[in-house]
Amino acid sequence: MRKKVLMVDMDEVIVEKGFLYLINKYLGTNYKDTDFTQFRMQEIMPPKQRLEFFKWFKNYNMYDFCSFVDHAKENLKLLNRLVRKL
Repeated sequence: MRKKVLMVDMDEVIVEKGFLYLINKYLGTNYKDTDFTQFRMQEIMPPKQRLEFFKWFKNYNMYDFCSFVDHAKENLKLLNRLVRKL
């Protein structure tokens, strides 16, 4: 029997705020999710600054600064049990 595998997108699905934390750290700002009107948060910066930001960003693991979305852990456990029953 093949092992069943559940794949889940992480960013803004089970964890959040890591990328926002790094944008704030880089810019020295205190932006919140609600401050953004565009899908890509980095668009708050001019294009040249975005390039510099991503060079800087590569030195960090965004997931070190994330928090779990409400009920994500419980829902992953539930999904895991459901997949095992398939």
